[in-house]
Amino acid sequence: MKLDNVFFYDFYSATSLFNIWTKYAPRLPVDYYNEKLLKVGDSLCQMKPMRYQRSKTTPPPHLEYKLALLQCYGRYLQQFSTNFDENKFQALSGKNMCNYQLVCDSDENLQNKESVVQCLHILSFLRLIMQVALPQEHLCWIIFNGTC
Repeated sequence: MKLDNVFFYDFYSATSLFNIWTKYAPRLPVDYYNEKLLKVGDSLCQMKPMRYQRSKTTPPPHLEYKLALLQCYGRYLQQFSTNFDENKFQALSGKNMCNYQLVCDSDENLQNKESVVQCLHILSFLRLIMQVALPQEHLCWIIFNGTC
């Protein structure tokens, strides 16, 4: 398969998946939809990013992180909720992981001052999330185990 065909297939697959979700989201129970949204985000983050040779016709690497950030965690976090539960913790943690991976992709050795500042903001936000989560026993164990 040619490299351009791989990109088209990845883009087409992702676009199709999220078009289906957009069309069927109103028909699905909200909890089920949100659960699947976060699972897809986690799956996208766990994929080994495809390292492509850069050229004029290839999109940037880490498309998986961008999709997870915008289409999964971003969609979930756009919903208004005052509860800080496992799903919100998972979405916020996933969002930070994606942001970190995107910063590292643009500046692998963190040589740019802006990249270091972005990483410090991500770490500060993670610290805040953990401060909110630690008093809640069920979230405390997620932090302790390092899992979502």
